[in-house]
Amino acid sequence: MSPAWAADGRTQLSNRTTRRRTNTDGNQVRRAQLALFAVAALAAMAPLQAKRLALVIGNDAYQHADPLGNARADAKAVADALQATNFKVTLKQDVTLQAMKQAIRTFKNEVAGGDEVIFYYAGHGVQLDGNNYMIPVDTAGDSADQLKDDSVSLQRMLDDMQDQKARFTLAIIDACRDNPFKGNGRALRTRGLAPVTAADGQAVLYSAGAGQEALDNLGPRDKDPNGVFTRVLIKEMKTPGLSFDQVIHEVRDQVVALAKSVDRIQTPGYYSQFTGDFFFTAAAAGPTASVSQAPSAAQTPAAAAAPSAPHQHVQTADEIAAYKAAEAANTVPGWQLFKRNYPNSAYGTTADIRLASLTQGHAPAAAQTPSQPAKSDIDPLVVGNFELDTVIDDYDSRLAYSIMPDGKYHLTTTQEEDGKYLSAFGVYRTTGAKSHRVRTGTYRAVGTTGIEVTSASGSALFQPAQPTAPINPAHPVMLGTWRATTVQGGLNWIVTIQNNPDGTYHFRAQTEDSGTYTAANHQWRTTSAITGQSQTGTYRAVDAHDVEFSGPSGTSIWKRQ
Repeated sequence: MSPAWAADGRTQLSNRTTRRRTNTDGNQVRRAQLALFAVAALAAMAPLQAKRLALVIGNDAYQHADPLGNARADAKAVADALQATNFKVTLKQDVTLQAMKQAIRTFKNEVAGGDEVIFYYAGHGVQLDGNNYMIPVDTAGDSADQLKDDSVSLQRMLDDMQDQKARFTLAIIDACRDNPFKGNGRALRTRGLAPVTAADGQAVLYSAGAGQEALDNLGPRDKDPNGVFTRVLIKEMKTPGLSFDQVIHEVRDQVVALAKSVDRIQTPGYYSQFTGDFFFTAAAAGPTASVSQAPSAAQTPAAAAAPSAPHQHVQTADEIAAYKAAEAANTVPGWQLFKRNYPNSAYGTTADIRLASLTQGHAPAAAQTPSQPAKSDIDPLVVGNFELDTVIDDYDSRLAYSIMPDGKYHLTTTQEEDGKYLSAFGVYRTTGAKSHRVRTGTYRAVGTTGIEVTSASGSALFQPAQPTAPINPAHPVMLGTWRATTVQGGLNWIVTIQNNPDGTYHFRAQTEDSGTYTAANHQWRTTSAITGQSQTGTYRAVDAHDVEFSGPSGTSIWKRQ
């Protein structure tokens, strides 16, 4: 697609029509203009010229605060890892306030709509009044007000990327350490970083949770030049075929285990409003890693189902969460449920000790609990039919979720969008009516009955819903209603496109999933019978009717029907 088309589709379309007047008459051109479009909604989840950009900052040499030992090394390692995964990386080290602000301004100007963006910061950081600030090396920090003026807000970076309409923004902040100014006698309250609310398409990953200190090493014998969080992160980033969610789970699991090995607690914090998959490194036989949000055709089934690299003796995130829940409840049924679900857990001995302590001097556990709950037992709180109306990747989405007492679930997802389209000479552009999001791609006739629509993220073959005259391969037209069946994330999506003569379209996609469901101690887990993939998260009652579910895609309140 030429820059002129992208800037002014109608003007370019007119010019090209004039030049090709000898090859087609006015009616054909008009039909081509009204053709195709909205298949963008399926295939064009990323613009044709989307870039992978990263800004990496590491500050060690603080002038007025405690110096750090490996922030520069961490930043350099992350920059090298991102470059190896086809990111254009800007690396800045030991930057002053002026240099840091200039780097962010320059980086913002490089980002365009649809780009994939990583921002990594290693250094001192503080929270003040619920806002997080990254501290340049020349900041004095004599007072809270001065820190606000002389530091850089994390929210500013996130807002900049939202302004530039980046498709996916990941901010990685390795700054959860003690008060950086305690050596100067300044008693600022800086208990880690505050939770953050990311915008749609954004995710934030902290090296440690609220109130926790990120470990630089595992003790005096640890000679690794990188901090505990970063050394795990760069290893997982390089693993082919791991989706972003898989990377997050692996990083959190391993950091928790490493910190526990030295009697410390460090659980990386994760906040996300990103619904889809992002790959640092694509599967070995797959395409270049990219963002793919349902129901995109970009992610191949092989990439979607790629298993994570095996890691021995590392607890999973849901296992750790279940252990914490059992520990908090400290009941016989709770520990029995934990042992049943995780028979090989490293916490098994602890669970046995707790069980022995709880049952000592009382009737045996079997007497207290006549029969172990069946594996399909479900917390009654989540049994029923739920609905959620939301927005996913700019589509109006409705999800209908049925959770049965026998541990089975059924999920139906429907996504719709209206807008306008332009298309001619094998190129299309669509604009969503609500979001004004622009999607672009190409199309071509397949035989005399189908039209294939392609973008940077994949392709789909559409057939007319009603019998029509044979398609002209030279000038394919896609007016009326067209349907396609595609596979996304291992699920079959039925897609319907209705293109109207006035240049408007209606897009609708629907898929279904089903499988097994477990829920106890406010932890849930689903395993799809179709894809074999598992998801985990938490739940809580909002009121007598509604339940809040949290998981890899964020937190939503589902309405009980």
